[in-house]
Amino acid sequence: MSNLPKKAFENSTKSFKKQFKSTLWYLFCKGKNFLVGDTWFTELWLINVSSKEYPVRIFFKTKIKVEILSISSSKFILGSIYDYKGKLVNEPKINSGGLININTILNNRYFKDKGLYNIYDSCMYPKPSIYGVLKNAYYYRKKQLIDDKPIDIIIPLQLINDFFFFSHSTKLNRCIINNTISESVKCLKDEIVDGKRVGVISQNRMEIAKSQALYYGRYFFTRDKAGKKAINQLRTDHLIRYKSGEKSVYFNSKIPFSFDVELDLIGQYIDEKTYLAFRIVGVNSPDKTPFFDIDKVVVSVLNDTRSVKTSQNKEAKLFTKVINKYTGIENNNEYNYSDQSGETYEIIEKKKADYSFNDIPENEVLPKDSNKFNYIIGKIVYGKEYKGGTVNLDGIFKEKGITKTNVEIVIYDLINWNHLIINTLIEICKNKGYEGVFLKLHSSHYTEIAYNEYNSDNNFDILSFTPSNVEKTFKFLLFKISSNNKTYYYFDKGVGTHSAFFSDLYFNEIKFSRLNAFLARVINHENLRWSKLYQNQKFKPEGIIVYQPLEHRENELKERLMKRLKF
Repeated sequence: MSNLPKKAFENSTKSFKKQFKSTLWYLFCKGKNFLVGDTWFTELWLINVSSKEYPVRIFFKTKIKVEILSISSSKFILGSIYDYKGKLVNEPKINSGGLININTILNNRYFKDKGLYNIYDSCMYPKPSIYGVLKNAYYYRKKQLIDDKPIDIIIPLQLINDFFFFSHSTKLNRCIINNTISESVKCLKDEIVDGKRVGVISQNRMEIAKSQALYYGRYFFTRDKAGKKAINQLRTDHLIRYKSGEKSVYFNSKIPFSFDVELDLIGQYIDEKTYLAFRIVGVNSPDKTPFFDIDKVVVSVLNDTRSVKTSQNKEAKLFTKVINKYTGIENNNEYNYSDQSGETYEIIEKKKADYSFNDIPENEVLPKDSNKFNYIIGKIVYGKEYKGGTVNLDGIFKEKGITKTNVEIVIYDLINWNHLIINTLIEICKNKGYEGVFLKLHSSHYTEIAYNEYNSDNNFDILSFTPSNVEKTFKFLLFKISSNNKTYYYFDKGVGTHSAFFSDLYFNEIKFSRLNAFLARVINHENLRWSKLYQNQKFKPEGIIVYQPLEHRENELKERLMKRLKF
């Protein structure tokens, strides 16, 4: 069940009179998408109705627009009905009473990019208050005989996107929308092995789970590259349009196959000759053409945490990696959208799986030994550095439940984010004349390493482990940048989370004990939710300010970093 985000819904209805406090709201249009800062938002258009039952026949005049995070938009089904608090009370599903299931055979020749407003207008179907919302909206239209009557079948393109490409994983959706998906899933090769055609894809485990890599990566292997063309269009078209001056855009794509597909639809008639689809619940190949041109997908997990053989044929024990199970929001908006970021990225919700297109070829994970060429050796950690630990039979030191090893830790950085962010920070300091130092935390102090002493061959030497009083253990980058008697601190855990600047309220240096305590609380109690801390400024009474977080994107990285610095 996907309720409307509480704060966004309250903002849309706060000016209403008392008589609207008990009304029902029907989602009649999923509108355009727009960018605020570094975050994409989607317009949901709703109108008040008299009943939660289908089919919806009576529409009142009051319409509202609820702005939601685009990464969450696939959770909200066209035709859904919500109560006065934004709680879902009915949604289109298989065998929904009052709705109609139909099957139609479709291909990309039926794709349209204009005319939807006129169709709705002739049907007296609710329309958003602004014509521009539906101008150039994408949809599929097919005329088909149903019960011996010619019926126009209308399928908004959002249904195609939500069914084939987006999932209930906000992590995967963000990668697609921000066009960073190629950093998480790549097509490595397509070959014949033992008489079977095998496709190999890479998975960045720190970004998305195996299920998401397969969910997206299967489209690398379709006839005529139709799937690859569709996903490339989905991840880039809106960005191109936005950069060309369009302030609000639709996410564009196509059906990811070059042959006819049969769609199983749920919807209702919006007049006697027009059927509007609310949801796709199944897809078939009418002539049994295989959806994919391969028999198997092999996943190469580029930052695997299983064991791998060393050159001495000894098994290296890997340092336990902790992947934060949250989605932060880089947010410039006056609204608080933190209640939309609760999904863990490993999960495609069961409800989605029940209805989704799950024809994924047989798959397997590449054995770790055959994967080891993808790894680089990071840091050597010796157990003797950790006092008070006990040694088990494998020679591993344990302290407070955290495993410390006396062998090499295997670390892989898929897009070399550390090098990128470090070199960008150094470039800013050089160009602007700022003083910049890397801070490496120890148990009772920190070491300062000037940026001009940085050696890219020893990238991991400037990274810190989390403080000893922190429950989760990982490496992170901490950089101090100063000018004109002002000092900022930059924290970066690496690919997969947001990063952020913070400072003392009066821009003074933050001494070790205070810095250590602050980071411990942010990790232990706030789970590195920098966006939430930026919004509520929880640490301001204690003299620490958190600035607008940054998403891990290469686009305009230098500009976005400098935007936070006010020297």
